This record gives sequence, C-alpha cells and structure tokens, in this order.
Amino acid sequence: NGAEGIKSCVCPRDSFLDDLGDDGKSACVSCSGVVGIDCSEAGQVLEQLRIKPGFWRSGPMSTRIKRCYNPEACIGSNSSSSSDRGGVRDNSSSYLCAEGYTGPYCEVCEPGYSGSFGGCRKCKSESRTASIVWTS
Repeated sequence: NGAEGIKSCVCPRDSFLDDLGDDGKSACVSCSGVVGIDCSEAGQVLEQLRIKPGFWRSGPMSTRIKRCYNPEACIGSNSSSSSDRGGVRDNSSSYLCAEGYTGPYCEVCEPGYSGSFGGCRKCKSESRTASIVWTS
C-alpha cells in the first residue's frame, strides 16, 4: 500500500517535509547546512521543526533559523506539537522564547517584565514600569 499523497509520506532522519507552495508540491529537504534545528528523528515537517535552544525563527512556516542575540532568552522547541509555555502554539514565534520574553529574537520583554542588565526580569510590584535605554 502506497502513500495517498506527499503529506502522508515520512521523511528520513536528517531531513524534513517542506510544503513548497500553493501548487501542492512538497519535498523532503536535507537539514545539512541548516544551523539551529534538530533533525535527529525521522518524520519531521516544516511546521513542527525542533528549534535548538539559542535559536529563533519568525514562525512555523519559516526556514530561516537565526541565532539569538541573547541565547538565554531563546529556549527553542523540544516538542514537535506544543510549546513548553502552556502547550499553546500559534503562528507567532513566542513559543520559542523563555518566560518573560517575546518578539523578534525574543528581545522584547512581556508585560509585567522589565529589561535590565541584558535580560527581562519580573516586575516586583503591580505598578507599570517602562524601560528606557539611553544611547549616545
């Protein structure tokens, strides 16, 4: 019995299934040369790539994996179906960020956190604070 379509195929270890476009064509893509992803298991698909800690991507359909400026902020994704932050996975990249971080490269502090000494720290009081960084 053969597969009924490319989506029911399983790519081998060290590759992932990439839906290449609206034309319905998909292919197994090699992980070699792509930094920041873990392709040690067979059956990976683009939407659920395992991103290594210290790396980030803009969303589940992006193949552009970038090294984070603050590796502590980027926890990666060790689960193929949910995040470590409550099991919610949406089309953003927030599931790749540590608690208190969000945004591109996990460089933005979430509400209730303030930026200090290169990281986001939980605010100690209920009052709202704003962080301003002065540069010359």
